[in-house]
Formats: sequence, structure tokens, C-alpha cells
Amino acid sequence: TPGTENEVWFIDKSNQKTFLSRKRTLHDSLESFDLLERSENSSSASREELIQNDFNLNPKRYTSKSNDLFCKVKPESLMRLSEIVELIRAQEILADEDNWTMTVKEVLPKDIDEIGLIEMPQKKLFVAEKGEKRARQATLEEEDVILCIKSGNWKCGLWTYPDKGCTASSCFVIFRVKDEFKKLLPPFYLMRLLRSSALQERFNSLSIGTRAPLLKMEDLRQIAFPLPSEDEITQEKEKFEQQVKLLKEIRRKTKEIQELNMDI
Repeated sequence: TPGTENEVWFIDKSNQKTFLSRKRTLHDSLESFDLLERSENSSSASREELIQNDFNLNPKRYTSKSNDLFCKVKPESLMRLSEIVELIRAQEILADEDNWTMTVKEVLPKDIDEIGLIEMPQKKLFVAEKGEKRARQATLEEEDVILCIKSGNWKCGLWTYPDKGCTASSCFVIFRVKDEFKKLLPPFYLMRLLRSSALQERFNSLSIGTRAPLLKMEDLRQIAFPLPSEDEITQEKEKFEQQVKLLKEIRRKTKEIQELNMDI
């Protein structure tokens, strides 16, 4: 419209049951847009903002309230994720069952349990010589946090084993908290933060693509949040330990129930 040539109007209608048909006219569509103009699912963005976002046209990036996740926090209190952790992008590993030089176990999204702990993976890879470099790069160290950045499920887990014979599959990014920040941001807290509804919504708004949403490494590096206080860390640790305790009890009871099944 006149006077707003520098803005692009985004409307997120992904949750609405509106389907295109031959009977719908341009007038019908414009009426639909008018109704949503002032809704929480619509917003405008300048061309400069589009350029800054590398022309990402995902409506959620511009209409989602999660973009103001820490709007009440002073900017100087925020730290970018890239300042706190080392981000390692896992890549597909070349395998060859007939001519391999090393074997590893590969962690898949299904290996992450209900509370974010990673169970010992079962998938075994026979790594070809040309795949060794990628396998070593994706090798998990104790207290690594991994985040699935493909297909829009954003599953996140904490690796708790000292065993270094396991790697993250190519759908993951590894978050390795720098030594100087481990007391300020314990890895278990980072895992819980990445699994929180606020950051999961943030990932939705940052993702690109619709059929198979994907998170870009640069967007992950730019995510900023305040470091937790000692009290917040203590509270989350107590919650996490309680979850672990309850999950062990649930699994024990489940095993008891299974053992009581009739064996004929």
C-alpha cells in the first residue's frame, strides 16, 4: 500500500483450516488478510530486516512472539550461545562394511529418552578410511549436549558416558560448554534450556523450509540468553534429579508388570 513500500507483510496461517480452491477469488483472499492484519499471527518486516535474515521468508520468524524471548532482559545481560559453547556440526560419515578401518556407535534421535538423557546407541557404523575425520569430529565427550536440527523435531539430549566410541548422527549439532563456563552454565542446565518450550518455539521461528524444517548454524550461534543464577541452577538440578528418580521407578514398575504377564 502507498507509504509502506519498504515493508513486507507476513501472515502465518499454518494453524488455520483455510484451503485454496478454484472457487476462492482474489477478493476473498484479501478479505482474509484484512481480518488477520491486527492478529498475533501477522507482522510486517522491512526489506533491511529481510536482508539481515538472509531473505528467510518463514512467517514464524517475523510473527512469532518468541522473537522477543528475553525482551525484558537488558542486552548487556545476554550472552550469545557461541560465546559459551563450542558448536560442532556432525556430518554424514562414509561407511563401508567390506573395507572399514574403525567402528563406532551412532546416536540417533530415538536414543534420547523422555527427560533428555541419551541412552547407549545400538546402531553400529563400519567407518571407511575417508570417513574417519568426520567420525572423530562427531565423537561425543562426557557432558556434551546434542540438538537435532532437521525435520522440525528439535530433540535435545545430554551425553553422560565417558566412553568415546560413539558419534552423533548427521542430524545433530554438538554443544560443548567451554571449560571456563561450566560452573556458570552446567551442561545439564543447557540441555534443559534447549528443551524448554520458549527455546523450542524460538527454533520454530528460526527454521527454514516447510516440508523438512532446518536450523542454520549461524542462527544457533546468534541465540542469546542470560546466564542463570546459582539458585536457578540448584532448582533445576533438583527438578532434573527428581525426574531421573521417577523415570527409574517407572521403568522398574514397567518391568515388574511385564514379568507378571502369563507365560504359556
